[in-house]
Amino acid sequence: MSGPEDVQDLRPRDGGFETVAPPDTDQGGEVLSLSRPTASADSLEADIERFTEGLRRKYPSRIARRPKAFKSRVVSLVKQNLPPHPKPSGRPKNLRVTRAAEMYAEQLREMKRGRRKRVNWIPIAKACIAGFDQIRSEYARRRKLDTLRDAVYARRRARKSKKPSR
Repeated sequence: MSGPEDVQDLRPRDGGFETVAPPDTDQGGEVLSLSRPTASADSLEADIERFTEGLRRKYPSRIARRPKAFKSRVVSLVKQNLPPHPKPSGRPKNLRVTRAAEMYAEQLREMKRGRRKRVNWIPIAKACIAGFDQIRSEYARRRKLDTLRDAVYARRRARKSKKPSR
């Protein structure tokens, strides 16, 4: 290994720096990496300083024209790309309702093609409501089926109202 007297050039590198031996030595220009990290390489302040210098070099006219607007735009974009991210609004989707809506849409397509006369909710309920076959009470079966059907209709209505009118 080379000693400190052989080191001619220090170049920054990820998490530390590399030493380059002088070209006229017998090491043949061998590059040795030292694992000692530099203070500026790992600091957040140094990263932010490099980031802002890059922005100053890339957008000098925008900064000169409207510095407050530029700064607020940069801050809002940084906030947008760092966690915590906001949760999506609204109620989370229920997978059984999604599956039932897909099956209902398929039955509607079959009705359009003439392969089905009307929508049959029993196979949809059997596929989407756990234990629907084991429910013995007609009242309980009807309640479960009505709840599922209402959820599917509400989902379709909500999707229809979100679509722009032509």
